[in-house]
Amino acid sequence: MASFLGPVKPKKKPKPKKVTLFDSEGNEVYGWLDCADTFAQGVEIFACTEEDMPIFDKGKGVYTDSSGSVVTIIDGIVDEIAS
Repeated sequence: MASFLGPVKPKKKPKPKKVTLFDSEGNEVYGWLDCADTFAQGVEIFACTEEDMPIFDKGKGVYTDSSGSVVTIIDGIVDEIAS
């Protein structure tokens, strides 16, 4: 009988969570979080920079979320969420 340590590995990695933000011109932009995270200060967020062959880079910039809060992202980390 085999013995295993730790949790069973999932058959496939769950999809990342999509976060909708708005740029300074009001255009919708999207970021992605690891499926285990919720959108909050200190969480890592990525942006898809190449659609044909999905390449995800660390997000950066200042955006607004759907509730009107200003979100600052520095080097792929949600640095601040201000109402």
